[in-house]
Amino acid sequence: MRQGCARLPGLGRATWQGLTEEAEKLSALLANRDPAVHGRHGHWLDKGIPGAESAIVKG
Repeated sequence: MRQGCARLPGLGRATWQGLTEEAEKLSALLANRDPAVHGRHGHWLDKGIPGAESAIVKG
């Protein structure tokens, strides 16, 4: 996965700002939840999705 400010092709600054704001709101919403509830989906992040690019935004 790409980290930080890495840009994926076709996404402009406004899109990245929107994604970052959404990630921050989602992080706040999920902050007090038990992470084990969603742990069963972690293998998708470990394996990766063929043909897809991803980035980690501040959240």
